[in-house]
Amino acid sequence: MFIWILAILTVGRLTGNSAMALSTASAETGNYIGFDFGTSGARISIITPNSNDDSSGDNNSRYKEIHSSSLKWTTALPYDAPQSWTSALKTLIKETPPPILQNARSICISGTSASCLAMNKKTLRVTRQPRMYDYD
Repeated sequence: MFIWILAILTVGRLTGNSAMALSTASAETGNYIGFDFGTSGARISIITPNSNDDSSGDNNSRYKEIHSSSLKWTTALPYDAPQSWTSALKTLIKETPPPILQNARSICISGTSASCLAMNKKTLRVTRQPRMYDYD
């Protein structure tokens, strides 16, 4: 939940929109932002509804990707450090063109097969390092 709240606040701060503004874009025009935190890195993918008269996209798909970016975990940005997850999220958002963020309809965050980030529900502070699916 922490990383989701951080995403909402960061997008809102960069675009001048509040978290409530996410729900005001129409389903026909709004962009859908997805984050994936995996064992090799983090990724952002943003899709938007595909209009039938748009020759730049695949007309057989209801949605088209309009932005994507990724980064790899490194020794300076290890996958098992909570700060890496927040840093990756902020970097990926800052690399996204503001007009795309301003038209955000919703945000989704996922991790690789049972990845988790344990937090204290009262303070929203991370209590343990992220655990990936391959943790022993």
